[in-house]
Amino acid sequence: MTLADWQGELGGLTFGAGTLYELTGPVGGLGTPAPRTSDVDRGAHPGEVSGLDVLPRRVLTVPFGVNATTATQAMGLVQALKEAWAESALVDVAFSLQLPGMTARRWYGRPRGIDLELDSLSEGWVEALGTFEALDPYAYGDPVVVPLTTTSTVVTNPGDAPTDRFTIEITGAGGTPVLTNSGADASIRWAAALTGTRNIDLRARTVATTGGADKYSELSPSNEWWDLQAGGNTITRSGISAASITLEPAYR
Repeated sequence: MTLADWQGELGGLTFGAGTLYELTGPVGGLGTPAPRTSDVDRGAHPGEVSGLDVLPRRVLTVPFGVNATTATQAMGLVQALKEAWAESALVDVAFSLQLPGMTARRWYGRPRGIDLELDSLSEGWVEALGTFEALDPYAYGDPVVVPLTTTSTVVTNPGDAPTDRFTIEITGAGGTPVLTNSGADASIRWAAALTGTRNIDLRARTVATTGGADKYSELSPSNEWWDLQAGGNTITRSGISAASITLEPAYR
């Protein structure tokens, strides 16, 4: 992401400082969403028994002022804004934002519409409010590539939350590949020897060749998926001649 302070990007459209889509107020939804809870009543006793708290989706709202010189120009800019905020039928898209003191962050989810206020259209000014629902509530930084150059490598997630947005590329050494995250006590395992290169997507839980052919069936039935926790993660490997991890650090 290459953005200046007070700028954002969605669907190829850059908005905010230095553009004709001025931010007219604070971006909403940047705090911590109220967790989705699973507390249960204590029956005839006072209070409740706490359950697992998890983060729900994050709803981001962006107030714009479309700043044009004529009504015709303003409506052209509005059309581009509506196209950037158009519905995404099946695929999550990225919403990026950079504020002072914060390196650019990226959220993944769906644009959920633009509201317009046209009272000042004749002067070339349109008020707009865009809504983006980050179905994954965490924000992500730019990708970090970490080569696994030894049989045991500490991979650092520089964020402050666990991330499953990472891929691993391995080249088999003729043995049966095993990648273990010691902290999670979990391993990605193959069922048989491997000599080719494979790309593993931990979020999508897929395994493929460099050409994209599905190789999920190569995994062992005892395979276990894992996240990268914030901070250091010790990853060990065997049966592998070369490997690297490309991760997106996660932030609350």
